[in-house]
Amino acid sequence: MNFYAAIAEQYDEVFPFDSGIASFLEREMKGRARLLDVACGSGTYAVRLATLGHEVLGVDSEEAMIEAARGKARPLHGMSAGPVHDFAAPGSGADFRVLDMAALDTLPSASFDGVYCIGNSLAHLGTKEDAAGTVAAMARRLAPGGRIVLQSINVPGVLAKGGALPAIESGAVRFERRYEKRGPGSVWFDTTLAVKAGNRILRNRIPLLDLGPGDLADFIAGTGLADLRSFGSYGGAAFDPAESFVVILTARAP
Repeated sequence: MNFYAAIAEQYDEVFPFDSGIASFLEREMKGRARLLDVACGSGTYAVRLATLGHEVLGVDSEEAMIEAARGKARPLHGMSAGPVHDFAAPGSGADFRVLDMAALDTLPSASFDGVYCIGNSLAHLGTKEDAAGTVAAMARRLAPGGRIVLQSINVPGVLAKGGALPAIESGAVRFERRYEKRGPGSVWFDTTLAVKAGNRILRNRIPLLDLGPGDLADFIAGTGLADLRSFGSYGGAAFDPAESFVVILTARAP
């Protein structure tokens, strides 16, 4: 069992709803009917956007995440059990499918008015070429005028400050994260999840791509998207290479 499947039960404690992220996505996707959430996790923001009238398709490679997301979506359809409606149905709200983000071209041919991929998900791909190809696949899914939002950890900035990210702690869990340089273009991502009930400790080490803001900008530039903007926080702060621990890029299809 991989790490994300192992922490599925605690996922929403580790990554709780963030009103700043929600507000940013709401602003960027305002007036855009059909959205694609790439690497959607447990569907928190897809369901939020669906409650505001968007039709959202969320995809993730982890079946446990998709099952959690479908559970969140059922009340949108007046359902207490069973699968959610098909995404193609008018007014379907939110639908979720098990799909690796590197396989977006296998989706049916529908286009989307907005695509977003947040949570440092692109860094989980095998190579920078894979990441660039995935961003290109997202761009191909955009309708004319459609908007894209990408977010990554500012790994060079984090490494320069010792590699540790702020711990996430609630009444149920404590989650610690650290980056360590692994080699050209990659880092080790070390995590420790302490589940307070039962005193369980889950440790994990995985290799991730070392994606800096320049990489994301290059990926977008290669797609022909326009109106590229960068931010250092979901509050809209300017990106600072030394101080921002995330980088967020947005762009628009011609």
